Amino acid sequence: MRIDNPMDMVELPDGQGWLIVGRFGIVHHLAKTDDDWQVEVALDLSTETMTFADGGMYSLVLHPDFGEPGAAGRRAFFVYYLYSDKDYSQAGPEVFLGGFSENRLTRFEFEEDTFRVRSGSEAVLLRQRDRGIWHKGGGMFIHPHDGFLYLAIGDEGTGFIENIQITNNNLFAGVIRIDVREDPGLSHPIRRQPRNGATAHYRIPNGNPFLDPNGGIMEEFFAIGLRSPHSMTCDPETGRIWLGDVGSDRFEEINQIEKGKNYGWGGTRRI
Repeated sequence: MRIDNPMDMVELPDGQGWLIVGRFGIVHHLAKTDDDWQVEVALDLSTETMTFADGGMYSLVLHPDFGEPGAAGRRAFFVYYLYSDKDYSQAGPEVFLGGFSENRLTRFEFEEDTFRVRSGSEAVLLRQRDRGIWHKGGGMFIHPHDGFLYLAIGDEGTGFIENIQITNNNLFAGVIRIDVREDPGLSHPIRRQPRNGATAHYRIPNGNPFLDPNGGIMEEFFAIGLRSPHSMTCDPETGRIWLGDVGSDRFEEINQIEKGKNYGWGGTRRI
């Protein structure tokens, strides 16, 4: 079986193989048999994944309790992709500037005894209208020290300056941190919705750097001031976060991501 445009590869526990994310919206399960490798489709979102320009399915992470007997998240995982319910196979780039796509972070669950997605298990954590065709981000991981989900999201594309270094509008141009376990001892309910979207099925870590009990800002932000953060990883020993960001005219960046830091994309604009 052919796997087109692989974007991410996640190892399953206990020697159960790998999950491979394809840009065109298909996740494959790859497992070693006695004398060969077996490949099968685990999740197919190809009919709702917008793949023009920077579009596609970008990343996958397992729930922090994946594989734990009796845990609510024992069969759960998360994917981040650019969603659209339109057929743009023959369209030109001008169509996408109409805002017919959206950033989506979605949770699914596997069936108990297979690596095929259980029907009816989909839960959308984040959806927000995306007007551009560039700068979608996509770096994502579960932090090995705190168990929270971290996701890097781009600035929506050239020309959308209202997203840059702004924390009271939508979840663009930064790294967000959320509690997918929804532990009331570590986090609190969502207090503000994005202007052009909706969030659900997670809580806000109490230690996030941008907090407002009155709901004046998007409390998910962990760091801001990023342009097109395509990759992000965490050192399991030190807990340090490293992120690759695409520059504009002169250079690219590799940043160590720190809590509450502004990485400067957007010039003099400030929150």
